Amino acid sequence: APPAGGGGGCTVWTSGADFGSPPPLRSVTSAGRLPSRSLSPVATPEEALRARLDAVPRGIPGWRQFEDAATDALTHLFVPPLADPIRQARSYSGIDRRDAIFPNRNHGAPNHWGRLLHELEARMVLVEFKNYDSQEIGKDEVNQTRNYLTRPLGRLALIVSTKEPNHAAHLK
Repeated sequence: APPAGGGGGCTVWTSGADFGSPPPLRSVTSAGRLPSRSLSPVATPEEALRARLDAVPRGIPGWRQFEDAATDALTHLFVPPLADPIRQARSYSGIDRRDAIFPNRNHGAPNHWGRLLHELEARMVLVEFKNYDSQEIGKDEVNQTRNYLTRPLGRLALIVSTKEPNHAAHLK
């Protein structure tokens, strides 16, 4: 279920895959704006990242801020063991632009990223950001992201969105 409160926030939705880890993090930001006590100094890096995500305007006006804040949050969570992200990476043809790609160099590593590299050939973890204001994430956004998954990249992508995916996004 989406976070309570209806306002702001960014929710991470997972496919339900179980790699023997604790339950997946469902929401990386609070529901709505931070309480008034948040005006005091932020106690942890995670709270600072959450505050940045919560402060981003939804929709086109905040697309760059959302990509920057979300990339910083994912970098905090995933680097290492993943390598630093390549932002706004273009395909060799120059036609396609990916929002962020995290190189996965965990060859033979006994961790989750090593397993994803082996099972999904996830040499690169593709991340697409959707800072939507009112539009839902649907099958078109999923298909667009899926089309970016090529043999050199691998078969793992994340869609980081301010909106919950609709039913059609879960099909196929």
